[in-house]
Amino acid sequence: METINVRDLQRNFKKISAKVQNGESLIVLKNANPIFRIDPIGKKIDKDKFMEKIKTIQFESNHDLSEKLDKTIYEK
Repeated sequence: METINVRDLQRNFKKISAKVQNGESLIVLKNANPIFRIDPIGKKIDKDKFMEKIKTIQFESNHDLSEKLDKTIYEK
């Protein structure tokens, strides 16, 4: 996992946010001490793939619909 300092985070926020969006996690240092970690929330979802999955569950019994939606969205 890459480490960066607070100043680099401030100066290169756009570049660093792109790294995080691509799945990379970073540890932010202040005076050489780790103060927090930046992690991506989730991976990008292919819209077409997502819509195909949704179509397969929308007309089934909604007995476990919440669980199926979680699996589709978060691929748990």
